[in-house]
Amino acid sequence: MLAVLPAVGSSGVGCSVLFPPKEVDVVLTTDRAEYLVTQVSDDGVTGRYGFSIELQLENRGLVPVYLSRCGPESTSPLHGISLLENATGAAGHRSAYARGWVCPTLYEPFRVDPGETRIDTLHLRGPNRLDGHTGVPIGSLEGRMKVFYQVQDCPEPGACLPFKELGSSNPFRVVFAPEFQATRSLSVHTLSRSNFP
Repeated sequence: MLAVLPAVGSSGVGCSVLFPPKEVDVVLTTDRAEYLVTQVSDDGVTGRYGFSIELQLENRGLVPVYLSRCGPESTSPLHGISLLENATGAAGHRSAYARGWVCPTLYEPFRVDPGETRIDTLHLRGPNRLDGHTGVPIGSLEGRMKVFYQVQDCPEPGACLPFKELGSSNPFRVVFAPEFQATRSLSVHTLSRSNFP
């Protein structure tokens, strides 16, 4: 889940009030339809896994859009990743690559002008959450997923709410690289708190 602090107060103006939705049009696409997960470290209970994804955001609208970021040195926008279905086809789990963003201060967002295209390479790593009782990682490392950005149409951090319907990528599939297929049953790709007493 994507979370940014501080939260926008009740005095914030919704972006849709500033510009009609038809004037704001962004398309976020991935460079591939499938990504292979590899082990990037042996930390923790099961290790850490990850993959890199290149995202292209096109501003096809009539006004500039702004992408939230967490710090002045940040080179990529705040992003989240959601699980559409896990590798077994069941829904209801979260992506192991989802992370919580805690940004004490909101910084000047990235601007993308009409007709402009922005390209980012994200290095997604997981699992990022552990069960508080068992210490077992939570989340699916495989499955159909989407990446999303926080897209707004005003440049002041926290001055308007992100568009809920914009900034989501096309679906893509995440699978273990062949060398991990034999051991994936030991992974955390279907673990959740509900698996434990």
